[in-house]
Amino acid sequence: MIAALLRGSQIPEQVFPDAVLDGDLGATLRENSPTGPWPAPVLVAQGLADPLVKPSMQQSWVDGRCAAGEPIDYRTYPGLDHMGLVAADSPLTPQLVEWTLARWSGQAPTPTC
Repeated sequence: MIAALLRGSQIPEQVFPDAVLDGDLGATLRENSPTGPWPAPVLVAQGLADPLVKPSMQQSWVDGRCAAGEPIDYRTYPGLDHMGLVAADSPLTPQLVEWTLARWSGQAPTPTC
C-alpha cells in the first residue's frame, strides 16, 4: 500500500474518503497548501479523472491563488487520471516542454486567472 501510494499508480479510487478530508486530516492538509508568492511563473496541470488530486479541490486552490493576485497558468485535461497526466503520450508533455522553453527564452507567461 505504501509503495502504491508513493507511486500513485496502483490505487483505483480516492485515497481518503471525503468524510476524512472534512476532519482534522483535511484541515492539516489545507494548512500545508502553498500560497505564494512565487519567484517564478507557475503552471498547474490537472487531470479531470484524477482520483488522488480531486479536480474540485485543485480548482478551489487555483481560484484562491488567482483571487490573491497570483498569476497561475491552469490547464485541465479531461479523461486523464493522476498517472495518465504525466505519461509520455499525455497532451501535457509537449505543452510542458513548450511552456518551459518559452520561459527560458524570456517570453512572459500567460496566466489564465
